[in-house]
Amino acid sequence: PPLEWLVKGLIPRRGVVAFYGASGCGKSFLVLDLFGAIVGEREGFGLRTVRVPALYLCLEGAAGFGKRLAAYRIEVGSLAGMKVVAEPSRLNDRQDEADIIDLIRNTGLTRGLVCIDTLAQATPGMDENSGEVMTLAIAACQRIQQATDSLVLLVHHVGKDSTKGL
Repeated sequence: PPLEWLVKGLIPRRGVVAFYGASGCGKSFLVLDLFGAIVGEREGFGLRTVRVPALYLCLEGAAGFGKRLAAYRIEVGSLAGMKVVAEPSRLNDRQDEADIIDLIRNTGLTRGLVCIDTLAQATPGMDENSGEVMTLAIAACQRIQQATDSLVLLVHHVGKDSTKGL
C-alpha cells in the first residue's frame, strides 16, 4: 500500500522512528515542536502534517518539561490532543509495555503518535551498545506500535563515538 505520512515526506504514519543527537542539542525541543505541529495540524518544518492524538512519555528531564510546555503554549499555541506522562516506563518489562498499550487504548490515543524520551531511560540496565539487547527494545516498540496502530518515536543520544550513530 502507499505510504501514509504524519509529516509529509518526513515522518510516516506508522512504524518506529528515532530522533537522535548529542546530549543537550535540543532533541526534546525539536520533538515537542513536531508534536505541536501534528496535534495542531500546522506545518512542521515547512511540511504538511496530519492531526493525530499524541502521547509523550517524558522519562528524562521531567522536572523542566512543564516549563517547556508552558512556554510552547505561550509562544506557539495549544497542545490539545497531547497527553504527557512522566512516570517511569521500561521497554524491558512486559507489564510496563502492556501498561503503555492500555494507557493509549484507554485514553483514545490509538492511531496516534507515541514518543519515548529517552530510549536510554526506557531501557534501564540494558547495554545500549549491544545489538541483541537493542533488538529486544525495538521489538517492544514494534509491539506497542502494532497494538495501537501508532507511530512510536524514540528520542536517543548519540553513542560515545558519534560517527557510529545511535
